[in-house]
Amino acid sequence: MDKKADNHKKKEFLRKYRKRWRKVSLIEAQIDEIRQMKISLSSFSDGMPRGNLPSDLSAYVAKLDEMERELIEAKKSMIRAYSRIMTKIDALEDEDERGVLIYRYIKGLPFWEIADLVGISESTTHRKHGTALEKLRL
Repeated sequence: MDKKADNHKKKEFLRKYRKRWRKVSLIEAQIDEIRQMKISLSSFSDGMPRGNLPSDLSAYVAKLDEMERELIEAKKSMIRAYSRIMTKIDALEDEDERGVLIYRYIKGLPFWEIADLVGISESTTHRKHGTALEKLRL
């Protein structure tokens, strides 16, 4: 496999955590939205006739239960991805290379911010990123 294809494969592996993190965040936002809808429906439950407001909230409860189960599975998947990725990153000997990969793929930070956090120039950050990818073993 050529170097470019190998690095692409490694980047995709490293990006799995952030993808799963975004999925967890999206599910949490959906659950919050469902809960807000329930709260707004509950505020109309004073016994006064309101036309066609749903009085049975079983669909709400079922959807909320489904979303909470999906959230649990998404969090498990995120944790597994984190564990696999960190095992590979922790195997790198160079502390700066580990830091660059963690800040880039776990924290999702841009290179200029990583450079500031690690205490190296942005060009060195890019170079450390490339070196770390070369050394990373999947």
